[in-house]
Amino acid sequence: MSISFSLVICTYMRSKAIVTLLESVALQTLYPNEILIIDASTNTDTEDVLKKQTFKNLSYYSVEDDNRGLTKQRNFGISNVRNTMDIVCF
Repeated sequence: MSISFSLVICTYMRSKAIVTLLESVALQTLYPNEILIIDASTNTDTEDVLKKQTFKNLSYYSVEDDNRGLTKQRNFGISNVRNTMDIVCF
C-alpha cells in the first residue's frame, strides 16, 4: 500500500531560503506527491525564483492580506490539498 502525502510550505519574503528548502526536500528518500507553496510576500521575488527552478509536483499560491499569517496560510494550504492525499505535512 502506497501512502500519498502533501507538503505545505508557508513563506513570507524568503525567496532564497525556499529554494534551499526545496533542494533539501528533493534529496529525501520519500518525495511528496504534492508541494504547495503558500506565499504571503508583498513582492514577486519568491514566485520569480520558483519560475526559474523545476521542482516536481510543485504548486505556487500567492495570498493576499486576508490570508496572511501562519495560521491563515496553513488553512489556505489545507484547503488546496488534493482530496486523494493521506497525510499533510507542514
